[in-house]
Amino acid sequence: MHHAVLLQPTHVLHRVGRLTMMAFMNRTFNPLRRSGDVAVPSKPPNRAAATSHYIALAVLAQLFSASAFQPCLHSHRPRFGSNWLRSFTPTAFPPRALVLREKTDESTITPNKDQPNEEGTQVEPQNTFTFENGLSSDQIDFQGTPPEAGERNELQDVAPTPPEIISMSPSKDRVTHYLQQRLDLDDATLSKMIQRAPNLLGLSTDNNLEPTLDYLQQRLGLNEAALNKMVKRAPNLLGFSTDNKLEPTLDYLQQRLGLNEAALSKIIQRQPSNLRLSIDNNLEPTLDYVQQRLDLDDAELSKMIQQLPALLGHSISVNLEPTLSYLQQRIDLDTAVLSKLIQRFPSLLTISITDNIQPTLNYLQERLDLDDAALHKMIQRMPSLLTCSTKNNLEPTLNYMQQRLDLDNAALSKMIQRRPSLLTLSISDNLKPTLEYLQQRLELDNAALIKMVQRIPHILGISTSHNLEPKLVWLQKRLSLTDEGVSKLVQSIPSIVCLSVDRNLEPTLTFYIEALGDECKALELVKKIPHLFTSSLENRLKPRLVEACNASLIIDTGCLKRIAMYTNEQWNTSLAFQAK
Repeated sequence: MHHAVLLQPTHVLHRVGRLTMMAFMNRTFNPLRRSGDVAVPSKPPNRAAATSHYIALAVLAQLFSASAFQPCLHSHRPRFGSNWLRSFTPTAFPPRALVLREKTDESTITPNKDQPNEEGTQVEPQNTFTFENGLSSDQIDFQGTPPEAGERNELQDVAPTPPEIISMSPSKDRVTHYLQQRLDLDDATLSKMIQRAPNLLGLSTDNNLEPTLDYLQQRLGLNEAALNKMVKRAPNLLGFSTDNKLEPTLDYLQQRLGLNEAALSKIIQRQPSNLRLSIDNNLEPTLDYVQQRLDLDDAELSKMIQQLPALLGHSISVNLEPTLSYLQQRIDLDTAVLSKLIQRFPSLLTISITDNIQPTLNYLQERLDLDDAALHKMIQRMPSLLTCSTKNNLEPTLNYMQQRLDLDNAALSKMIQRRPSLLTLSISDNLKPTLEYLQQRLELDNAALIKMVQRIPHILGISTSHNLEPKLVWLQKRLSLTDEGVSKLVQSIPSIVCLSVDRNLEPTLTFYIEALGDECKALELVKKIPHLFTSSLENRLKPRLVEACNASLIIDTGCLKRIAMYTNEQWNTSLAFQAK
């Protein structure tokens, strides 16, 4: 015969507490102690016990009445740990007392391990009990409710997420499975994302992850690969509300910077963390400051941000203003020159004064013996020098060029001032291969090589395979030159290797051939005077030829030399004289 017994929460704790602890905590501690007829939670001896203690209470509340256990849970919530503890916050069953069915002669709740059954065999404890509604304890889902989207534990990063706890959570399993399938992630990448943004495990796939991913993909016009790349770089974006955060931020950037959809998408893909910035506290103040400080119009501001989207994440007081003030004072720049410098190379605003800008300026001035004006001019021509490391870039490059070209300090300084971009070239990828190629291809001794480089330093920045060699081959073939002939031609006018075959050399040669009406004479003329290739076809050669024809001059080799090589004053005098 059975009879129903109405149990209040304190009685439930007393009668079922130890059983629950044994089932879930493997007897590692005794979570409850008796005080008269009431079960009172004991004080855990350490952090691990306290954590387990809280989980046990949450499990009991999940089984019975969450509302009745809330005070107890609140008083025993650990003050440490990570978000995984929140997964044990109980969802409320209908708030009512628990009704258990008990037998008069034996209990189905705590079988006695030492009590033989009717057949004489020992009874193994089942650790189960039966509810009034027919459910047994082993049929109950002990998983709690995950935290709300974006909810953060005040000390979430103190303790790592125990993998065994994660594996108990079907909601977390759904999240990881969804992310892995939706973003095509391997296990290592997924693990890295979760470590960077553990709050992802508390998000709902239906209410948070899927809508946010769909919104970003549609709003920014991203394909799957671009979406995956962006989310991997900034996984916390998935925790933001589309209506309250993402949409307003994107709309503000688009309107403030006058961006079309493609430009907006490009900015966000390059710097997805910009979507985490506050409009009122970050984006608007930064944009206003940069525009006013550098006296930029809207188009110039938009262009700068598109060049360097990361600029929006820098502090005005800590980064932007100190850097601008230092540059202005150290290099003696007025606002207009400073603005032009920053517009050319906005990355200057992202580098450290003490670690980069100051040591680089001091090193260049001392190493190349520059006065303030020369230093000023060099930085204006090549602002990216300030991003170069003195130890890893500038010093090794200067030492190599000085030793390889046998230059004294004055000659080295003069060459660098003429072409400061040389300091940005790699020794192994640019300088050394180019010098070796020129010396071997043109059969130059060291003296001839040094003379050529000093006359045209930027030859060291020209690609040998894609630029130098094709031009030398064209000159040798088109002008019927031997190896020695092409070497002499280049030594006489090294700048010829800086001209484009399609835009300069071929059209200019065609002009001389058509003007003379004799290809052989034209070829002999340019081989004898290769400087004829350096005259501008549109600004000098064609206009002067028209003037010569209008003056009824004879177009011969002498006339073409005057057309190509005379200054404007000399040409006008010659034209007037010949017209008489």
